[in-house]
Amino acid sequence: MFQDPQVLAHELVERAKTIHGQERRITMESVRIVAELDAKSAWHYLGMSVDQLAFSIGLTPSQYYKRLKASKVMKQYPLAQEIFEQGESQISHIAMIAPHLSEANSEVLINGIRNKTKREVEDFMVRVNGSGQIIDYDPIIELTIRMTESQRSIFERVRQVLAHGGSTPTTLSALISASEAFLDKHDPMCKAERATQRQRMREKLKIKEVAGDEEDLEDAPQVANEEGEDYSAEELSDLTPLQRIKAQYRKKRRDPRSPVKASVRHRVWLRDGGQCTHVHGNGERCKQKSMLELDHLKMACHGGTNEEENLLLKCRRHNQFAAELALGKEFMEGKREGRG
Repeated sequence: MFQDPQVLAHELVERAKTIHGQERRITMESVRIVAELDAKSAWHYLGMSVDQLAFSIGLTPSQYYKRLKASKVMKQYPLAQEIFEQGESQISHIAMIAPHLSEANSEVLINGIRNKTKREVEDFMVRVNGSGQIIDYDPIIELTIRMTESQRSIFERVRQVLAHGGSTPTTLSALISASEAFLDKHDPMCKAERATQRQRMREKLKIKEVAGDEEDLEDAPQVANEEGEDYSAEELSDLTPLQRIKAQYRKKRRDPRSPVKASVRHRVWLRDGGQCTHVHGNGERCKQKSMLELDHLKMACHGGTNEEENLLLKCRRHNQFAAELALGKEFMEGKREGRG
C-alpha cells in the first residue's frame, strides 16, 4: 500500500526521538550504576581490577572511566546532567571537561559544550581560563607527530608525572606543560625576565625601608604563597623571608606528622618501580603509574613511622580505599569534603 513519503518521514522522526530519548535515559542510569559501583569499591570485593570490572558489566575501561567522571561532574554541577538529558551534549564531552572545571568557570564551560562536536569541545576548552573568561580567538593549528615507541613512552611519562597533581592531563596540556617547563629552565629570555623582576623587587624593598613603608609597591612583582601558606597579598608584602621561614617551622612543629625525607621517598619509588603496589584479589598488581602517593603500612595517626619499610607506593584510588578500610568511609568522605 502506498504511503505518503512526507508522512513516513514524520513517523520515522518521531520513532527516532523516542528511541534516542530512551537511549539517554538508559545511559543516565548506567552513569548512576557506575558511580555506585565505584563508591562501594565493587572491584575490590569481586577480586578484580577496575578494568576487569568494566569488561564484566559490558563496558570498555574507557567508557567506564568516562561515565565515572561524568557522574562526578553531574553531582557537583546539575547543569551538566540537564544538558545531557536534553540531548545537547554527550557523556564523553562532559567527561572531557571534568579536569578543567571549577566553581568560577563551570557555567561557561558547561554551556559552552552544548551541541558541539568533540573537536569543537576541544577547541573551546583551550579558550576558557580558570576564572571563566573566554580568551580571544586564537587560530587553531593541527600538528601530526610521528614518533617511535620509545619516544612515546617518554611522552607518556610526562603525562604520568603531571597527573600526580590530581588530574589526568590531555595530550595537549602535557605537551604545553613540558614545553613551558623547558623554556622556564633554559630560555635566556625567561631567565633575564626573572632576574629583572628580582632586581626591581630588591630596589622597591630598599625604597620602602628608606621611606618608612610609605612607598607604593603596586608595580612590584606579586610575591606568591609557598606550599602550606595562605597569606593575603598585604601580609605577603609585609613579611620578610626570615619571618616566613620561622612561621613554616612553627607550623611543622605543631604538626606531629613530619614530612618523609627525600632520600627515603626516592628509595621507595625505586624499590616499587614507580608503580602502585596494590594487588587485586586475583593476584594481579595494579598497573597505575600516575597519581601515585606514599601509603603507610601502619598509619601515621596510629604511630606509623616514615621509615622505608613502612612505606609503599599506591595510586590515589587504592590509597584512599586503604584509608577507608582503616578509618571508615564516612570519616574519609568528611576529610575529602573538608569536614574533618
